[in-house]
Amino acid sequence: MSDSSTERLLDWLVVRPARSQPDADGVTAAQWDELLAEAVAHTVAPQLFQRLSLESNVPPQVMQGAFVAMVRQKQHVATFAADLAAALRALHANAIDVILLKGAHLATLIYPEASHRPMADFDLLVRRDDMERAADVLNGIGYVTNQVEPIAEACVESRHIAPFQKSGSFPIELHWALTDTSVPVRIDLDGLWKRSLEVTVFGERARVLSAEDVVLYICGHAGIVHNFGDRGIRPLLDINAILERCALDWDTVVSRAREWRADRSVYLTLELAKRHGGAAIPDEVLAALKPSRVSQSVIEAARHQLFESPGMHLPVHPDPLALVVRKPRAVLDYLKRRGRVKKAVSRYGGFAWSSLFRRNRDMLTVVMRRTARHVLLNSWLTKSSVGDAE
Repeated sequence: MSDSSTERLLDWLVVRPARSQPDADGVTAAQWDELLAEAVAHTVAPQLFQRLSLESNVPPQVMQGAFVAMVRQKQHVATFAADLAAALRALHANAIDVILLKGAHLATLIYPEASHRPMADFDLLVRRDDMERAADVLNGIGYVTNQVEPIAEACVESRHIAPFQKSGSFPIELHWALTDTSVPVRIDLDGLWKRSLEVTVFGERARVLSAEDVVLYICGHAGIVHNFGDRGIRPLLDINAILERCALDWDTVVSRAREWRADRSVYLTLELAKRHGGAAIPDEVLAALKPSRVSQSVIEAARHQLFESPGMHLPVHPDPLALVVRKPRAVLDYLKRRGRVKKAVSRYGGFAWSSLFRRNRDMLTVVMRRTARHVLLNSWLTKSSVGDAE
């Protein structure tokens, strides 16, 4: 799908002052098909169906297609409440505090319906000292993980351990931090916990990040962690949903973004959320966060990453390729240390062979363009604008 088709999807989903609202009479059959496909790829079928229901001249077959897509997305979260409640109940029975992250927070307390904020798993933040006990608790209620190395060792490098799986239930990802230790940000975890708010979710006690912290987390996760890839337009909609529900202290957002050294990621995410998602972000906030120079290539790279279909199948993910381009020696040392050189060759060798020698150049072009955007964005985002002398 093209960037323009994602723009048309956003036209239907959000109100943007700079663009007029779409007219169903002017949409061709091919454009309707494209719109539905984009809604499914970006996991916004319920929102699109809700929006189209307000129109009187949408073709019946389009409404039927949107309805089916909405039902399928709702079925995906059918066990959401029971699974999350059971996990929280077991963890709290063992005196383990939990902060709901991302979808587990937004779907339950921010979006009007859980199906409006789908997720692949539950992300739960516990204190680092509680990680091993939390893992034992989840094992005790039937979850298993393929985590091989000791949890204490895994936490040295990663913000979470391998997901916990249970047949017929949502996977659970246990976090002790918001970013990997290799990421150059400075998040005060103690402050994060102190500012967190106690809530009740499906009859169980939990905690969530403060409004300012959750916005910063969404921005940092979209930019620094994922270089705006993989999530589609979801970060833009998350920002919109939070702002519609919560009153933010924008001065705190700006100052804390600088303290975390995440100001560039926060600026770029909020800039795109306002420009393309219609988010009500004050101009003075963007001005305060904006680095002295922001090249158009950076903004365009982030926009392309967001608008590219998150469901697009690629034979090799751009993230590892981008890491190889940035830090080839570090990657090789890591693979040797973990004994994964043969596994890496087996996984990626076929793609390299077909691309370079069998002339599968179209897919190679797609992958390399996305990799180039990852590299550009990573280089720009991991700097801080504090004391910016660009």
